[in-house]
Amino acid sequence: MNLDEMKALPEDEQKALYERLHKIRKSVKPVTYSAVYGIGAPKLARETGKTKQEAQGMLDSYWERNWAVKKVAEKQVTKQVGDYTWLRNPVSGFWHELRYDKDRFSTLAQSTGVFIFDSWLARARLNGYMGQLSFHDETGASVKDEKATEEALQNALDRLNRELNLNVEIKIDTQTGDTYGDVH
Repeated sequence: MNLDEMKALPEDEQKALYERLHKIRKSVKPVTYSAVYGIGAPKLARETGKTKQEAQGMLDSYWERNWAVKKVAEKQVTKQVGDYTWLRNPVSGFWHELRYDKDRFSTLAQSTGVFIFDSWLARARLNGYMGQLSFHDETGASVKDEKATEEALQNALDRLNRELNLNVEIKIDTQTGDTYGDVH
């Protein structure tokens, strides 16, 4: 079922479907985030309240569907310098200390996300954006002209996408409101 089909459902059916999907998401979200960090079945069982057998089944299912995560991790360039292993981020060119081999993908994902976000904000500032706060993958500001601010942010992202030339275009979602709760 796609989003348009879901929106066409009567309101009570939409609510029931949302609750069912929310329950499923809540049970699998820890697997999605923890698997790339190398979590084992015993710890996942403790974290989710599942049995070790259920947790192992969840991990097996995750890795069956997301095998490419391991393939990407295996392809990353590393080097040894003394007792330390370093991983090269192919997007930023930065080298990051790799404490454990199981951290290849998470190191790549986290460092790429930070590099892209910070690079985008730097370009947005050059376009006149004066953010007052940023956290994780969000920025916020009090602005007088919402349209001009959205244009400055989007133009910065367009420039970054051209410069990085990644195989997936980076996108943003801008929201406005009077409080953080209005836009989050």
